Amino acid sequence: MPSGLPLWRQLCIKWGGIKGLSLGKTPGKTQGSLTGLSQDETLSVSSYEASRFWPKFLLSLWPYLAVAGLLMAYNYLHFDSVTEFGQAYQLTVADQTIYRDLGKHFHWTYAVNGTFSNLLGFQAWTRSFPYVRYGGILVNFPLFLAPALCLLPQMRLAIRNAGLRGIWGCLLGLIPLISFLQALWSPYPLERYRLDLYFLCAISAYIALGLWAQQAPEDLRRQTLANRLALAGLCMAVFLFLLPFDQNPTEVYPHYLEFAEQSLLFLRRWAVCFCSGLFHD
Repeated sequence: MPSGLPLWRQLCIKWGGIKGLSLGKTPGKTQGSLTGLSQDETLSVSSYEASRFWPKFLLSLWPYLAVAGLLMAYNYLHFDSVTEFGQAYQLTVADQTIYRDLGKHFHWTYAVNGTFSNLLGFQAWTRSFPYVRYGGILVNFPLFLAPALCLLPQMRLAIRNAGLRGIWGCLLGLIPLISFLQALWSPYPLERYRLDLYFLCAISAYIALGLWAQQAPEDLRRQTLANRLALAGLCMAVFLFLLPFDQNPTEVYPHYLEFAEQSLLFLRRWAVCFCSGLFHD
């Protein structure tokens, strides 16, 4: 972008469209897009004095505030509530009327129970393929526990030296916030809503593991552990994709699931035979 443009024009061009489009999606995606603000060089304290940061930050938020205000006015005119956007009135195969209005049905028990279920909920595995069940985010993918490494003093120093304090703070703040709001709005946690959190968790885990590995480049154990966690997460994603649920392909076409199971059994037998021959020789 040309550096000669006024600051307000740079901010409008760079963030106006993104924010406006994000508000047309789910609330979680809207809040997740806030992480981009932390990487905007026009808001960097290193480029401008700290005393001038807040005016620029508030100016950068105006597209959010403008679109949000219009949507809230629209909701109030149609549904007599600024926080009800019409989902409870949809005519679909699912009972949408059980979705809660954030402004009318707030209770701390929804928030606490739903947040813990969204992050740490566990569903017992079964003996039938693909064996797994949807659980909490940190149960489905233990790799996303990597941000806990920031508790180490050397990790906090590495984050500061890398200039990642802004995006790191946004990530660690938005993940529980989005989960909290989802717990209030949705009557039960669904995997489709966790998608609003997965990409934020993945970015935070990538940053944490990358900086952690840089602390000791010669220590191959750290890289091996990170690679194994990533591989386990990839395998888990494949099995969860195959789980029949919510009108996905394996639920609509059960023979796809049977084909996947037979293919994995074939690969397993081939690997056993190959390894047996390799060690025998």
